[in-house]
Amino acid sequence: MNTPIPLVIRLAAASAALFLVGINSVRASEPPLPLLNEWWQWAMSIPASTHPLLDNNGNRCTVGQRGNLWFLAGNTGGKTDRQCSLPAGSRVLIPVHATFCTPEAGRTTSQCFAAVAQDYESFTSFSVELNGLPQEIIEQPAVPGESEFTFAVPRNGLFGYKPGLYRATIAAGRWALVDVTAPGLYTLRVKSRSPTFNQDVTYELSVAEVQ
Repeated sequence: MNTPIPLVIRLAAASAALFLVGINSVRASEPPLPLLNEWWQWAMSIPASTHPLLDNNGNRCTVGQRGNLWFLAGNTGGKTDRQCSLPAGSRVLIPVHATFCTPEAGRTTSQCFAAVAQDYESFTSFSVELNGLPQEIIEQPAVPGESEFTFAVPRNGLFGYKPGLYRATIAAGRWALVDVTAPGLYTLRVKSRSPTFNQDVTYELSVAEVQ
């Protein structure tokens, strides 16, 4: 993280639970944008003291999870390796890099848009692989009025946010929605690079039938 908060928040491959507007299961026909906003709502609802973004080994990967859609977190830069167990039939939503802006401290909506658009365009290298095979990347460019959402922050909020309800006016990034439906072992690797940020996150996923 190298952007002052709470103006612009970047999580690269960034994960109790907020009162999600959300879903417990995902169908392939569902549009991705509501899911991306839910990921942000989920991520910002977790106290920093238990946040998966700040986890070095994967012990926190179950925080806030429910149903067969799992949100996974990344790191704040550098290389991280994690292990995570999840049930068969799951899908994983993970950001390759993502940014949102909330117009706090006098920042206008137009300034928010400019900052997020600049951050999105700065990433020139990004990839997602599952067991060494490239995965489809969902593009979410900065589009005014398309990704506005509210999010709740608990005590000990991530990035120093005070408890309360906030409004994000713009979000952008690149994402992957990956199937890990069959039992087995999977290696999920997410990488992204910009002139000011470099991250490489690997998850060793153990998928098993629920007894």
